[in-house]
Amino acid sequence: MGNSMNIRSMNKEIDMRKEIIELKEELASFNITFKDLVSYSPNNTYTKEVLLDLAYALVKDDVITSSINDNKLLNVKLISLRYGTKKRVIKKWKIYITALILILQRDKYIYIKSFLRSLEEDYDE
Repeated sequence: MGNSMNIRSMNKEIDMRKEIIELKEELASFNITFKDLVSYSPNNTYTKEVLLDLAYALVKDDVITSSINDNKLLNVKLISLRYGTKKRVIKKWKIYITALILILQRDKYIYIKSFLRSLEEDYDE
């Protein structure tokens, strides 16, 4: 029984590493590194929550996701008009928002999405 738990744990860890590598490669296609992501991620919990909520809304918007997937662009003006978010805010957190959208719209990021959901639960407390 103990060995099967260890194997499952190792497989999960391998899958998590694969997700991180895939995300790193996908972010690179947007000229975003993990170092950039760390540098341009909010520290404030409220800001993280607001940006995550915005990203969830943007993922449901076909025009926005097409712009990101096809042109590798986050359409700041359109997001501002459609969602009432100030352009300055979108520009400041553009890298972070882009990463969130990529994660949320891809089925392959199971563990990373799970982590984001755990953050949401923390925000609700």
